[in-house]
Amino acid sequence: MTAEEATRIASLSNWNVRLLPLTATEITADHITPVEIPQHFATARTHPKTGATETLGVVGSDYHPVQNEEHAEFLNLLADESGAHFETAGSLKNGRQVFLTMKMPQSLTIGGHDKVDLYIAAFNSHDGGSAFRIVVTPIRVVCANTQRAAIQGARSSYVVRHTAGAKARIAQARSALGLTFRYAEAFEQSA
Repeated sequence: MTAEEATRIASLSNWNVRLLPLTATEITADHITPVEIPQHFATARTHPKTGATETLGVVGSDYHPVQNEEHAEFLNLLADESGAHFETAGSLKNGRQVFLTMKMPQSLTIGGHDKVDLYIAAFNSHDGGSAFRIVVTPIRVVCANTQRAAIQGARSSYVVRHTAGAKARIAQARSALGLTFRYAEAFEQSA
């Protein structure tokens, strides 16, 4: 699958994650007063099936969304270099978290006969709960439990906060992942 196919099949396309001004309403016996909340925004998306606007979380003014298409395109670039292919994609917690997983073309062989597959997994949060994170893991992410296991068990990961320079730092992750692949080769030899 290509990045576009993976995001389309997993209903991750065209979310248009965006920031909306955050307001509160003060209700008293005399009147109803809208109150603007400065420096804070609601993250929202367009639901991929209904087209309705859904709120996902509350973030500060430094938060910049990373769209699902950008997330997938980054992995597409890695696929071109590594030969990996898309395996799984999905969203968790009503769209607040997103994952895409690619299987590496070569397995590790432990003890001469036990094959262990390696995956590149990329996680994104649209609610401000976590940064954009890329890990190399032997765990095929398909749900919240496997996502948690992959993140907690990762020997190395590359993390990018959702700030103005996030897109440039995601590109830097490509070179950082090369170190992880060398680690996997060394691990296989010592195992």
